[in-house]
Amino acid sequence: MDKRRATRYKRRLQLRFWSHDDRHPRKGFTQNISVSGMFVSTNAPFKPGTRVFIEIPSRNDKLVLQAEVRYSARVDPALQKVKPSGMGVRLLRVEEVMAEVLKLRKRGAEEEKEEEKEPEEKQELIGPAFPIKFETPHDLANTYQRDIKYGGLFVASAKPAEKDEKVTLEFRFSWDPDVLVRVQAQVVKKFDSAEGSVAGEAVSGMGVAFSDPADVMSQFSNVLSALDPIGAEDGEDS
Repeated sequence: MDKRRATRYKRRLQLRFWSHDDRHPRKGFTQNISVSGMFVSTNAPFKPGTRVFIEIPSRNDKLVLQAEVRYSARVDPALQKVKPSGMGVRLLRVEEVMAEVLKLRKRGAEEEKEEEKEPEEKQELIGPAFPIKFETPHDLANTYQRDIKYGGLFVASAKPAEKDEKVTLEFRFSWDPDVLVRVQAQVVKKFDSAEGSVAGEAVSGMGVAFSDPADVMSQFSNVLSALDPIGAEDGEDS
């Protein structure tokens, strides 16, 4: 299921890109672009999380944009006709860049007072942890549309927690192993042996409701938005 926020267009444009640590720009081509990001075809992609500058030729001058790498893949040349080597990047909005600028303050008495303040304690998640892993962006999109955005989901588990018990859900994503989404939830129903598949085999687990749906939506919104520029290829092929 394709739920991109911005329309993606197939465009092949030559460009140059670099990070703060690069002495010389690297070369690449766009494969698809949107108003929020693009996929850059290159044999030298940066790691996810890297801030990069992208220079694209325009009619009258060169356009330089700031972006963040959300996905990268180095693919053997023999396989690049099937899956290209490169990186998906999210373009940084002006307000994001300016927000970082505004964080730069002069050192002085006011800053020292801020440092003396005790940091606000982040509410700790309680209860046993249950790992949930999405193998493809398509799986994530389906589960998000079917369950997550409505405030809960079914968690398959050989040892489900008891009804009304607090649990911690840990979501991981095969295409981006550095990303971890941890949320608090409460068990609303326990299934010791539920019919959970088309084949009819018994599946145990639990139905859970998120304790803070707004926080969950915010965290998953960040994960889903990272898929927009790269096109969620696994979902398209399904």
